[in-house]
Amino acid sequence: MNEIGKEEAGCRQIESLKIEDQNQSTSAPPREINSIRFRVQNSLHGLEPQELMNKVRRFAELTNWRPRDLELLRLGSIIAQNPAAIKDMAGAIAAGGGAFGNLRSLDDDELQYLKDEDENMWRQPRPLYFTIVLCSIGAAVQGWDQVGINAANLRFPTDLGVPFAGGTAGAELLRNGWIIGLINAAPYISSALL
Repeated sequence: MNEIGKEEAGCRQIESLKIEDQNQSTSAPPREINSIRFRVQNSLHGLEPQELMNKVRRFAELTNWRPRDLELLRLGSIIAQNPAAIKDMAGAIAAGGGAFGNLRSLDDDELQYLKDEDENMWRQPRPLYFTIVLCSIGAAVQGWDQVGINAANLRFPTDLGVPFAGGTAGAELLRNGWIIGLINAAPYISSALL
C-alpha cells in the first residue's frame, strides 16, 4: 500500500473514532476571555482526518523527519487531536482491523506513559524541575537588578555630572543619554560577556 493509501485508510479510521466534545462545539457562542471557563482550544480540533494527515506529512517534510519516524508522528497527531480516543484507537490498532492496520500498535509502555501524563501531570524528570527553579532564581535576580537600576536613575545622572534634563540640549543631551544607557546596561553587557 502506498503512502497516500495509508493516509486515506488512517483518515477513515480517525473519522470513525472521532468523539465530539460538547464544550468545544463550533456552534457555541463566543466566550469571554476573562471567563473562568475559557479554555484554549486544541489547534487540531475540528480538522478533517485527511487534512490532519496532510498537515502531518507537510510538517514532516519541512522538518526533515525520517520516513521510519513518520508513523510515530502520525500516531502522535491522532492522539493530540483527540486524547479521549486513545483507548479506542489502541484497541482498533491491536485488532488489526480497519484503516489502522497499516500503523503499528501502541505498546504497553507507550500506553502507560500516556496514562501517567493524563493522570499525574506533575510527574516530570528532575532535570526539568532543576531548570525551572534555576530560571526562576535568574528571573528574580534580574528583577532585583532592574529595580535597583530604576531607583538609581532618579539620582545618579546629576550626581555623576551627566544630567539628562534641566537645560541640557543638543549633542550634550545625546552624549549623556548614551552614557546613562551604558551605565544602565552594564550588568546585562557584563553577564553577556561572561
